[in-house]
Amino acid sequence: MKTSKSSQKFLPKFSKCGGGVDWSGSICCKKGCACIIKSMFFSMCQTPKGAQDCEPLAAKDEVRRAIIRAKIAPDSIGRLKQMAKEAAEHLPALKKLEAKHKRQVKQIQPIGKKMRARKDAVVKKAQQARAKADEIKKEAETHGKELWKTKHENKKLLAYNGTKADATKAYWKVKGKVDALKKQTDELTSQIRVTEKEAVKLEAEAKKFVAKASKVGTLREKMEQDANKSATERKRVENRATDLAAKAARAEKAVKYEAANVNVWRKAAKGDTCSDLIAEHVHMAPIVDYGGDEVSDEEAKRAQKRAEAAEKDWKKKGKSLHYQ
Repeated sequence: MKTSKSSQKFLPKFSKCGGGVDWSGSICCKKGCACIIKSMFFSMCQTPKGAQDCEPLAAKDEVRRAIIRAKIAPDSIGRLKQMAKEAAEHLPALKKLEAKHKRQVKQIQPIGKKMRARKDAVVKKAQQARAKADEIKKEAETHGKELWKTKHENKKLLAYNGTKADATKAYWKVKGKVDALKKQTDELTSQIRVTEKEAVKLEAEAKKFVAKASKVGTLREKMEQDANKSATERKRVENRATDLAAKAARAEKAVKYEAANVNVWRKAAKGDTCSDLIAEHVHMAPIVDYGGDEVSDEEAKRAQKRAEAAEKDWKKKGKSLHYQ
């Protein structure tokens, strides 16, 4: 059994004063505030707009603003539903584009993998050919220096031009070494031409293949970026459609809540700041009559436009404004 209003505590601003059919706390607010419905399970002691605390005189002015809120509330439902519908209509095309990009990525990924493997093999082969050519060059250079050194150090001995029979063992030893070094140097020089030619050829082929693989890699990266962008855009629009649909559903409930809150403010303006309204009962009611003759539809629309303009201005400053 509910406690009588006279025995209930008068709650300060922003206190919870209702919470569904099972709410057992106080349903009364301090004079100048009103226990208005915020959601199905939450009612709050609301101050009049612009007031820092519960103010009885300001509560009288709040009735007119409550009527304006109740009159403009239905307009947002159609707008939100239309926006949700438009967002949902874009989803099939976005999903199709996302699927297309995913297929393209799936097709090019194995090609890119194969190209990278072939590129690595070609580059490795060119590097090995270059290493071999450089090694032979180095070896030929070493033999050439040794040949020059041997000739230079044995210049007089090698200048002998007598008969072979009269030549000394030292002569034949040095000459044999010189001939061997010359032969080795000539053979290495011959190899240099072959290995250098092969290395240059493979390096050119590797360069071309690297460029080709790079193009494939760039194309793969672009396709992956496109796939990520289309997936992100699809998710964004999908979330927007869901969010707008939820907002429209909440707005439908809010229409009745705003209408009921007009009557709550009427009572508060007369000094009765206790409200036994239950959101669930308000929501189930076919119609919530709140009168509203004090404010014309034209005045309500003008107030709505002013609120929307103020909302845009505050959003530019990174803030949020709700018409209360």
